[in-house]
Amino acid sequence: ATGTGRLESVWPATPLRGAGGLACDDGHLLVTEPLAGRLSTVTADGRVSRVTLPKGSGEPTDVAVNRDGVVFVAAMNPGALWRREPSGGWRNIGAAVSDPVGVAVGKGRLFVAECAGETRVLHLDPDTGAIVEVLATHLGCPGRLSLEPEGTLLVPLPERGEVVVINPATRETSVGARGLDLPSATGRSPDGIRLVLEAGSGRVRSLATRPVETAQGQTDRATSSAKANLRTLLSLEPGLADVVVCGETLVISNAVDGSLSAWKPWPGARRILVPGGLVAPGGLAFDGSDPIIADGVSVKRIRNGKLQLIAMTRFDGMPPPVGLAGSDTGLAWITSPQRGELFQLDLGRGAATRIVAGLDWPTSVLRTPGGELIVAETGAGRVVRIGLGLLPYTLAGSLMSPVGLTARGERILTSEPRGGRVLSLRREGVPTVIASDLAAPAGLATTRGRPLYIAVERAGTIIARSSDGSEHRVAEGLSLRTRRAPHPLPIPIAIAPDGSVYVASPEEGSVVRIIPD
Repeated sequence: ATGTGRLESVWPATPLRGAGGLACDDGHLLVTEPLAGRLSTVTADGRVSRVTLPKGSGEPTDVAVNRDGVVFVAAMNPGALWRREPSGGWRNIGAAVSDPVGVAVGKGRLFVAECAGETRVLHLDPDTGAIVEVLATHLGCPGRLSLEPEGTLLVPLPERGEVVVINPATRETSVGARGLDLPSATGRSPDGIRLVLEAGSGRVRSLATRPVETAQGQTDRATSSAKANLRTLLSLEPGLADVVVCGETLVISNAVDGSLSAWKPWPGARRILVPGGLVAPGGLAFDGSDPIIADGVSVKRIRNGKLQLIAMTRFDGMPPPVGLAGSDTGLAWITSPQRGELFQLDLGRGAATRIVAGLDWPTSVLRTPGGELIVAETGAGRVVRIGLGLLPYTLAGSLMSPVGLTARGERILTSEPRGGRVLSLRREGVPTVIASDLAAPAGLATTRGRPLYIAVERAGTIIARSSDGSEHRVAEGLSLRTRRAPHPLPIPIAIAPDGSVYVASPEEGSVVRIIPD
């Protein structure tokens, strides 16, 4: 990158935008990246390359490969189940499924877990995707299921904190374990130990092979036995996503930082196959002198060159965060566009509390010097002020998908990526255009005595606009593309206490510091 400002790397780009489902395909790994909408391959030495997915295959969640080299990819938004032949051709066989989140194959059979409707576990025809049998329903949103050597299915249930065992031959469902912290995936180690991953705690636990109770039975004795089935083998970072054995190597993915960890031999020393970092940055603020970033799956802090996890998505406890505003009170505010909600986050405890619901694709959030909260309600084309009683009050409406937000004195500034404009909003009156003809301005930052910094997505530039209207590029050649979504998303940009400008790349997960000229 170039420009009139001096650039420094604060955090490097990350190869994977969150690491999800895993499969072993002819000696290399396949890994899904749901937020980036990608499927990647990883070699034994950690090299990452992309697999071209069919058009419309958003949010791939899980992947499986059969003995013949046929690849199956479960994808959400829209729900689809894709089949790729060894020759490379893709076709959608998911007409019978809704929002598949897990897929398993073996012995000529195909199994899928859904996260919509009746949340079913299905036995499908692997060639056509037709339903052979409904094995279970109403399980909540399952995790990544696995097929046991003896033919039973292990299905983690994150919302319930359970793992259930399904016998496809009899359709009997039994509880294998209870009391788990967001169980996300199950599998086997190279020496045959049954494993369950806990996303909430980062623990890898062994699971006894004997189910302890039918799903209908609810006895204290059975519950105690279910907990006793577990033994902690490893304590890793929260966010564990999937586990697979490729050759003699056991690999575990992490959805919160995009890392892959490997063990060969197992058990033995851990090797970082792919380093982790930020997933899909959408919001950036400061907690003192430390930058904090909302990256779609968590809120993280960069301190002393290290990345610290503050909070991760935990269903209603904290939604997928995008917009972020900080303060000097130890609190921050985050938006969840998909949920249409605004949360208050205690940075010390990592606990989030919902304060506003019913918003239409809220993206950026701003806390004014007076303590008010301003939210860009991008889907509704308006900017709202959160007043007394936490009720949204329209500051400006009929806008073209506003995204960026900042304050200059008493005025609120917003940007319209689709309109190419930056607007000044007043409590009364028509918004004033202060910049136009920009190639998707999606991030704004300013403070007293500083220019207005505009992050321009398609141009990959940071423009400094002075109070007299003059402009110059302080950085260019940056990777600022945001991920695909129903409405625009923000580019994270903020001014540090020392006056330097921090920008995070939604596309690469990197953070740079710009020291203006």
